Amino acid sequence: MIIKCCKNGGELDFSWKEGLIQPTGQEYFRVTIKSTHLFSFTDVYAFDPFDSNLVRFFEDLAKNWKGFAGENEWSSLEGEFSLSCTSDNLGHFALEATIRNNEDTRYARKTFFIESGQLEKIASEARSFFNISQN
Repeated sequence: MIIKCCKNGGELDFSWKEGLIQPTGQEYFRVTIKSTHLFSFTDVYAFDPFDSNLVRFFEDLAKNWKGFAGENEWSSLEGEFSLSCTSDNLGHFALEATIRNNEDTRYARKTFFIESGQLEKIASEARSFFNISQN
C-alpha cells in the first residue's frame, strides 16, 4: 500500500504484509517514509494483527472527503508510528506521518498532501492490506 503526495513528492509505503500473519504472536508491518531528502522506516507492532483501527482511520478520511474540523489522529500501540490529518473545505488533506525511535527522542516526520479523490482508493487499499472486508 503506497500513499503518494500530490504536492511535493514523496511516498508513505506500508509493506511486509506477511508480517501480519506470524505464528509467533509477533505480528508487525513496515512503514517507510520516502521523499527527496528523507528515507526512514520502522517495523510497527500490530497489537490487532489486522489493525482495524488504522483501517477505520483511513475509512473515516474517505467518508469525510469534503473535509472536517480539527484533527484526525491514529497512533500505533507502542508509539513508533503515528498519523495526523487536517483538511480544508476544498478537499485538500495534509496527512502528517511520524516515525519515532522508542529508545531515544529521534524521529522522522513528513507531511503528505493528498486530494479528496485519493481517499477512497487509500481506504480500499488499507482494507486489502489488513485483510478487512468493507462494512
